[in-house]
Order: sequence, then C-alpha cells, then structure tokens
Amino acid sequence: MRADRRLGLALFSFLLALYLLTYSGRFHSSDGLVMFAVTDNLVRHGRIDIEPVRWMVTQQGSLGPDGLAYSGKEIMNSAAAVPLLWLGRAVPGWGGTHAALLLNPLLVALTGWLLFAFVRRWGFDRRVAALTALLFGVATPAWPYTKTLFSEPLTGLFLLLAAYLLLRYRDSGRMRNAVGAGGALGLALLTRPASVIAWPAFAGLLLYYHTRRTEQGVIQALRTAFPRFAFFPAVAVIFALGYNVARFGSPLQTGYSGVQRFSTPLLLGLAGLTVSPGRSLFLYAPVLLGVFVVLPRLWRKHRPELLLVTAVFVTYVLFYGRWFMWHGGVSWGPRTLVPTIPLLSVLLAPLLAGLRGKRRWWGFGLLVVASIAVQLVGVSVDFDLAQQELLHIHPRLFAPITFFDPRYAQIWLQVHFVRPENFDFAWASGAHFDAVALGISLLVLALCALGLWYLRDRPDSRVVWMGPAACLLGIAFLLTRYAQLEPQDFRNLTAALEAQAPPAPTVLLDDPVGTETFLNLYSGRGEIIGLNEGEGALSSLGGPSLRRAVARGGAIWVISDGPGRDQNAIDRALREQAFFVSDQEYGRRRLTLYDVPEQPLSAVEQGTLFGQTVRLQRVALTTQQRAGGVVALDLRWLALNEPSGDYQVFVHLVDRAGKMWAQRDGTPADGRRPTSTWRGGEVIRDRYALLLPRDIPPGEYRIEIGLYRLADGTRLATGEGADHVTLGPILITGLTPKL
Repeated sequence: MRADRRLGLALFSFLLALYLLTYSGRFHSSDGLVMFAVTDNLVRHGRIDIEPVRWMVTQQGSLGPDGLAYSGKEIMNSAAAVPLLWLGRAVPGWGGTHAALLLNPLLVALTGWLLFAFVRRWGFDRRVAALTALLFGVATPAWPYTKTLFSEPLTGLFLLLAAYLLLRYRDSGRMRNAVGAGGALGLALLTRPASVIAWPAFAGLLLYYHTRRTEQGVIQALRTAFPRFAFFPAVAVIFALGYNVARFGSPLQTGYSGVQRFSTPLLLGLAGLTVSPGRSLFLYAPVLLGVFVVLPRLWRKHRPELLLVTAVFVTYVLFYGRWFMWHGGVSWGPRTLVPTIPLLSVLLAPLLAGLRGKRRWWGFGLLVVASIAVQLVGVSVDFDLAQQELLHIHPRLFAPITFFDPRYAQIWLQVHFVRPENFDFAWASGAHFDAVALGISLLVLALCALGLWYLRDRPDSRVVWMGPAACLLGIAFLLTRYAQLEPQDFRNLTAALEAQAPPAPTVLLDDPVGTETFLNLYSGRGEIIGLNEGEGALSSLGGPSLRRAVARGGAIWVISDGPGRDQNAIDRALREQAFFVSDQEYGRRRLTLYDVPEQPLSAVEQGTLFGQTVRLQRVALTTQQRAGGVVALDLRWLALNEPSGDYQVFVHLVDRAGKMWAQRDGTPADGRRPTSTWRGGEVIRDRYALLLPRDIPPGEYRIEIGLYRLADGTRLATGEGADHVTLGPILITGLTPKL
C-alpha cells in the first residue's frame, strides 16, 4: 500500500503540472466569478453575499431581505477556495484570484489520485490503475474544466470518494467507511444540490454490500447500516435549507429565477447529452466509448459497481435532460454530466486490463488520441469564442438546432480559433507571451513526468518527492510572475488605494470588465460593491448600495472605467451626499475619493466680508481627525452683488509655524458655480475636503480660507484688511492604521 500511495502521489503531481501548463488564471463564466465573489467576501469579511459583483445578481442570484445580493449557488465550492485565496493574499507578490483558480487543477489531479486508488482496491494492477487515472486526467473534459471555477469537478470528486469508501466498506466491514461515504454525498449536495439524485444508487450499493457481509435481510440492513450512512446527508440537507434562510429568508428559496425550470422535451435533452454533435459526452470524451466494449465483462465480474455507475449516469441524463439548460450553457461539452466522468472512467480499467494484441491496442489508441485532441482544443482557446461566433451565425442563443446541426458544433467552431493570438494560457494570451513562465511550466511538467516514469518500476524510490517539490516551487514562481504581468495601470491604482485608504473603506467598483483584475490585486479589507452604472439616474441596484455606503460613513472610493465625474451617476449622487476629496487617473480608469464625515461637523457662524462683494456667512468643519483622515468643510457664501470676474477658493491647513500640510484650491461648488455666475442675494453652498498626510504630526492646526482672482492670483481682502480668514483649532491625533 505504501508503494500505491507513492505512485498515486506521482500521478497527482504529473496531472497538476500538466494543468499548471494550461492554466489561464482568469474566469471563463459568470458562474465562476460569482462563486469567487462569495469566497472573496468570506475571506475579507466572513460574509456570504456577492456584493463585489452586485451587478450580476439578476443573472446569478437574487437580493436577500437585507437588500444585499446573494448567489443561487451552494457554498461548498466557494468555501473550498478559501484557503487558496487566503494564501494568495497572505504571500507578498501573489494574486488572490490567481491562487483561487488553482482549485480545480488541484481537485482534478486529486480525483486522478483517488481514481488510481479505487482501481487498485477494485483488484487491478498498478499499471492499469495508473493508465486509468491518466486517461481520466488527459482524455476527458476534466482537463478543460481545470481552467474554470465551475463546481462540477468538486462534485465529481465527492461522488467518486463516496464510491471508494463504499468499496472499502465492502472489504473491511468498518462502518466508519459507510458513514464517510454518506459524508461525501452530503458534501456533494452542498456543492451542487442536484447530486441528491445519485443518493439512491449509493444507498443501494451500501445495502448490497452490507447484506452480503452480514447475511442480514434488506429490512434489517435498513435499520442498522442505513441510518448511520444517511446521517451526514441529512445534516447536509438541513444545512442547505439553513443556508437558503441566511441568504433569502426562506428554506425553499434558492435564488433561481422562474425561467430556470424543467422545460426541455425529454427526448431532446437525452439525445443532446448522448449523441448530438453539439454536446454529446461521447463526442467530447471518445475514450469513454470503450466502456461499451467491456460491458459483458463488467456485468459478470463487477456487477454491483457497474450498476452503481450506470444508475448514476442514467439518473443524471434523465434529470438534466429535462432541465431548461440541459447542456450547461456557455461551457465545454456537456457540463451537466461532468460530475459523472470520474465514475465512468473507472469502468475503463477492465478494458485496459483485457487489451491483447496490436489490433485492439491500435483501435483503443485511436480513441485515446481523438480524446486528447478534443481536450487540447478545449484547453487552448476560451470556449466563449466559439459561443460568440455561433451568435453571429445563428441569432438565437442555445437554439436546439445549434446543438444538432453539425455546422454549429462547438468543437468544429472552436478549432478555427486555435491560433496563437487566441491562446488561453496565463503565459500566452492575446498579444502577450511570456517565455519565462512557459519555460518554468515545461520544466515542472518534465520533472513530474520523469518522476512518474521512474516510479512505475521502482514505486519505493524516494524520487517520488521530486514531483510535489517541483509543483510547489513552480506554483510559487508562477503566481509571482503572473501577478507581475497584470496591467501596470491597474497595479498602480490598487497600490495607491491600499497606501491611502483607511482600514475599511467602501469601494464602489463601477468597472465590470476590471472586476477580476481588481479582486486579484486588492488585498485590503474594504467593503467592495460591484456596480455597472453609467450616465443618467442610478439603477435600481446602484441606488440602495449608494445609500448604504453613505449611511456607513467614512471614505468612499469610486473606481470607474466609464464616464467622468460630471456624467457618472455614482459621482453625481455622491456630489450631493459626500465630500469630494481627490481624483486620480490610471490609464482609462479613474480612482476618486469621497468622504462622509462619521461625526457631525462643528458649525461656526462667520460674516467675514471679502472685497465688498462676498460674505462668508457660515462654516461647518471637522475639528478633530486622525492622521490620514479627511477634514471636511461646508461653506456658505452670500453674494452681496455680482462679482466682477472669476475667483478661486483656497482652503489651507497650516500648523502654528505657518507650514501648510494640506490644501484645496478650486472653483466653488466643485467647479459648477464660478463666481461670475453668482447673483446678488444668492447663497452658494461650497464644500471641500482635505486629505491629511499619514505622517502629519499630532497637534493643533488652523484652517485658512480665502479667494483669489483666477486671472492674476490677487487675493480678495477681508474687511479687516487680511487676505484670508482663520478658523480652528483643528486637533490632529495619531496615525490612521494602514490596511
């Protein structure tokens, strides 16, 4: 068994190294992004909402009773990515998103290891078990799905684990294995609720094994073994219902919309999943056709396990055959059947064990080559390219004809995009090519392949540790490298935000295209709210979010790739409810800081006259603040008559020695009310905010306010002959902690 564990570890390392080579480091669907948003919030705040991608809620979930956005997906896939995301944020120079997207490469490689263990326990030799695991890892859609954050690979791992633990129960009779199998099925439910349809097949296998071992009747087995097996699935159901309550206020509310229902004609779905040129499982994994060759042998020698796999597969086909999106949407192949692939791959073991003669090897070899070729097409290019091309050819999204007419077949369309400029690898994407990352990836793969080859005849050799060590070092280097390859403008923006922001700012991320990159680079604990606003009024999603941000108070950072501050709906709303502090451009993106004072401003009645034209009637300001915080001022000007020209307002923060530490100069009312537009008797509201340096010494400071002519810089004198009015003191205390 020690030799098996070593060879299994070598298989795991080889598959992981292969998946590192084809890793893309980005999301390929809204499903993956929304599940990552839950992971992101779990790590930052311990919450389960998807506010970082709030703009996606109508597509991927629903609003909860608390007004926050929640996903319709279950929790397990998001929770499984938490350690990776935490590590990606904890290690300097890594990216959080990049680290989290290692989840499926790790899970599929682990599934290959478990499949090897299953086949060995099933009674086959190491060669057959290793080949079976390799075929699963490189000749089925499991490989392309390593590039996603879809939950199907984790579901497939749990289903295979349940089968493996039942096989151990068959051999040992230890009830803890049966209980563990139930636990695996419970976790599968918390990954994808539809996995509950497979439970009867596993329960049937347990009862068969139990009655054969104990010679009890089925009724007695139901009383003794079944309750312990069903304990964790029952707990999982209760947890899932509670999770619904936590998100949507009702145990039966899942967040799915009314159009997501079982509305496909059954025969259409069955044909689509099994024989259609668009999404047939056997077209995307031709190697699985080999199972039909050994069905008689499986029936004679491995009938219980064959019945389990058949029941699970048929149940999935029948269940999803009626689902409105039976094919799985924008994905590679029949996404809905991916959880069944590990179990189906198990059935290849008897075929591999029975291959004799060159003719049989050649025939099966052609299936293997075809399968690997299909997966290479899937991993080389983003499957969304073929989907977008299909929309140009046929205007109706997911029309039945697009799955059954060979002209629209996804594989055929995607083959046309397999060109260097379309590559979907982290080391080669679009015009970008990184030879260093490619070289390291190939080196890691070569070392793991060498270790696996060496161990096939020497399973006790210590060379087994070469593969895991190469993978760990490769991951460390590649994550650092890929973070450095992120756009420089975005890296500068994120660095500026983390350097200037207080510990827990609100970040209004009005940039759907840049969401993935921002979440990868930003390691702070800000309250991220993802919006998709433009010109005009705030949307029904943006309005409540903005009101919550203002009610929360403190710093509000707006990141936008849309219209400028004068046109953007978010900025126009914040102009009336918050104090504008600063505006910085980073390429085509804008980082704007607003502040909502957390304490009421102290009002000071004035009456200072400037140039016999303007009177400063009233000032409300922050009188105490920490270094790195914001001093806000709300001014009221009274125009005694029409000013003769345009004047700028200046606001300076100075210490006792007269040294200036912060300032704002500008046209009144954030540029909207030049003094030349003032009319006699009119009161103008004018607001300013001074961002304090983080290194400003604690102590008492003063505010100086005045006006100067825009044309020549001449200051307007007060009635007392000064060129400004002084207010204070402003007490500055200790430094605001960094993020």
